Amino acid sequence: MSQYFIDASGTKDGPHDLLTIMRRIRSQKIGPETLIFVDDAAASLPATQIHDIAIFFSQSNLDNAPKLDLPAVNLINVLRDSLRFTFDHNIMTVYAGAIVLLGILLAAGLVGVMGSYMGGLLSWIVFVIFHYFFFVCTLRAYRMQPFSLDFINKHLAPVLPVLCFSGIVLALMMFGGFLLLVVPAIIVAVYYIFVPFFIYDRRMSLVEAMVASRLLVQKHNRRYQKIIEMLVIMHVGSMILIFPIPVTMPMFAASLSKIYEDLSIT
Repeated sequence: MSQYFIDASGTKDGPHDLLTIMRRIRSQKIGPETLIFVDDAAASLPATQIHDIAIFFSQSNLDNAPKLDLPAVNLINVLRDSLRFTFDHNIMTVYAGAIVLLGILLAAGLVGVMGSYMGGLLSWIVFVIFHYFFFVCTLRAYRMQPFSLDFINKHLAPVLPVLCFSGIVLALMMFGGFLLLVVPAIIVAVYYIFVPFFIYDRRMSLVEAMVASRLLVQKHNRRYQKIIEMLVIMHVGSMILIFPIPVTMPMFAASLSKIYEDLSIT
């Protein structure tokens, strides 16, 4: 299968597979004249001159285009793919371990200074914000996109305030849900699980991202909702145990990245 690199002001953005290219065309991030490299080609071509891509610009052909089969929707397949991702990107386990260590040290310091309630709440807020940055980095790694200063300056920095603000708001909502016998917190986590993805990917505001996330979870008659619920519950269990997080957190983020990509192109 070919790999595609988008010519972004003289630099190659990629590699991307055909599913990602199709999704970007449908979201109008790639236009007919966007220059794209195919595999190791020395020269880029306009998207409409690449046969496998050009078909997606024609609405009449789009309906008759060969369907790109998605894997069977079940938890085992999702977990298997996320485990493979974790083995292939083992640096993400180091990143997750660092988040856990920082979270524990921060919680110990804040609780000692501010007391159990306020210190615990602030530690939870910071931990959720760390999660959101981890989700964004995992989505980029899942798409096989490089990490560079260009990524930080052009992609991450512009959404940094909204990403942090969303972490604070949703952390407070989940914290309130835990005080109401846990279930409301799980509901908040499930429906708004894709908020950081939409903020990073589509530059949405918090409210727009919350609406988009809820709609995505409910898409195709809630096709993925049960899987997302199980993933959230499993992740909560891992957080309680603490020690599995360096492995389970990359798996959790990769599973969400996969589901986000699958639902975004259908």
